[in-house]
Amino acid sequence: MVDKKLSAFVEDTLKAEIIPFVSSDIQATTVFANSVKDRFMNPFLNHQLVSISLNSISKWRARVLPSFKDYYAQYGEIAPCLTIGFSYLMAMYSSIQKQVDKYIVQVPNREIELKDDLPYLEYFANGNEIKAFMAEESVWGEDLTAYAGFAEAVLENVEQIKKGICLI
Repeated sequence: MVDKKLSAFVEDTLKAEIIPFVSSDIQATTVFANSVKDRFMNPFLNHQLVSISLNSISKWRARVLPSFKDYYAQYGEIAPCLTIGFSYLMAMYSSIQKQVDKYIVQVPNREIELKDDLPYLEYFANGNEIKAFMAEESVWGEDLTAYAGFAEAVLENVEQIKKGICLI
């Protein structure tokens, strides 16, 4: 959160694509969102990517998909910041490699182990496609490719991310 670009991206996402859709009590939702940001900014908590990434697929479905759907229902288009966030998630998962009994991804200067439901890890470790995963109702509760432009945006974003282009 000390990175100015990332902090601004999180702030924009919260204000435009999450807070308006979580509750009709915008003030209470904003207070909660600010407390979450404060927690991430606390250097003593030392949030690590590995901890945050635990069970990312189910977290995205439970915590982000409802706001994504509400945004789409209200504006008739995909939520731009949430789409970028999902793209980074898919870029990470589509880079999974199986090493004996663990699933890893390479990030700059190190590798991290991902922990999630085994079928999701296996799916990507076996080189299966992002778009087919997005369409899997057993994962998301619906076909995410049904949102006009979502699959195309995610696939294009993932391609850019894997080339090292920062989308935020």
